[in-house]
Amino acid sequence: MSKKIDLYSSSYSNYSLETYSEVRLETYGEDYGQTSWVSTEESHEIPELLQLTSDSSVLDIGCGSGGYAVGLAKRIGCRVLGFEINESGVKTANALAEDEKVSDLVKFEQHDASEELPYEDDSFDAIYSTDVLCHVPRRREVLSNTQRLLKPGGKFVFSDALVIGGLISYEELENRCPDGLYFFSPPGINGKRPVIPS
Repeated sequence: MSKKIDLYSSSYSNYSLETYSEVRLETYGEDYGQTSWVSTEESHEIPELLQLTSDSSVLDIGCGSGGYAVGLAKRIGCRVLGFEINESGVKTANALAEDEKVSDLVKFEQHDASEELPYEDDSFDAIYSTDVLCHVPRRREVLSNTQRLLKPGGKFVFSDALVIGGLISYEELENRCPDGLYFFSPPGINGKRPVIPS
């Protein structure tokens, strides 16, 4: 059995390396530290879906190395609080906010998304999360947290790269998730009434 490698710590702590930047540019056409399956086009839709303005208070669940949150603050002027379970990601994200001179708008903290979060009820106008829920063992707690933390009328947008609609082989699972903890889910699992495939 091969040794497991924590690719996220490596990716997050080496965010500024030219090689990583070149890979992100080649893959996505833009570089803001992406490590998800979300396309650049889909990433650009997030602020529109959330109806963000410069007055918005935003929570980024699983912020990674912080590039997307920093970019939102620079483009829109909104306040963003990002959190991430990975210590390297938080450290890199706060350094990036300092370097980009938006640390007055963007802050990053280390938390586990499936635990009770230390934020007041009704704290955020918007919450987003890109390809993070597939790593969280207690997804319902995450969804409960978002409901508690959103202001009335607030919006929550997330993506889940590991929704599967049929049979999947052990080899395919190994290929898709060799580097961390993943939870595959059926279509509809995030809705009020999950759809269980027959």
